[in-house]
Amino acid sequence: MDKSTRASAVNATSPVTQAQLTTRLDKFTADLTVKLNAAIAAAVASSIQEWKDALQETKQDLEVLVKLSNETIAALNSRIVFLENAAKHQVIWNNDKGQRLRSRSFRLHNHRSEAKDAPGSMKDTYEFIIKPAFHRAVNCGDLDSIPLLQHCGEFGHPLKTKKEGSVPSIIFKFTRRLNFGIFLKHGRALVDEMNLTREDEFW
Repeated sequence: MDKSTRASAVNATSPVTQAQLTTRLDKFTADLTVKLNAAIAAAVASSIQEWKDALQETKQDLEVLVKLSNETIAALNSRIVFLENAAKHQVIWNNDKGQRLRSRSFRLHNHRSEAKDAPGSMKDTYEFIIKPAFHRAVNCGDLDSIPLLQHCGEFGHPLKTKKEGSVPSIIFKFTRRLNFGIFLKHGRALVDEMNLTREDEFW
């Protein structure tokens, strides 16, 4: 073995010095730190992007909900306005209808009728106060003859009572305003002739 070969063999088997170990360890630590930092940065960046994407989706969902809520609120407000207007029109219509119904009608109070239904109430009211009033009108020259019930009455029926056992009032509507006016004139006179203390004893 020549001298150069022996020198190489000695170098190959020579022990590593402390300085060499420190240098290698520092290099390994530095490389590992760089790699770990890069991996952490990539993971953090990926997480941040996922959070951004999730926040963007949530924002879009909230925008859709807000839009739907606004549309729903607008639709509800429109519906409320419609119902309020409809209620006002209904009140006006009911009032007009009530006025029309009351224009040729009267209510008979404190008269206990044995009638069991609306036609019976009409007939009983006619016989009790309307026919006698028309009879008086004929005698006074305001009518030529006594109108029959089917010719002067449009409808009639008892009303619901507020207290149980009380006498129900009866509403009667005339077909013609003329007959209604004649009845009021002579019906009131009949009440006076009955010696009642109040004119509204019956209506």
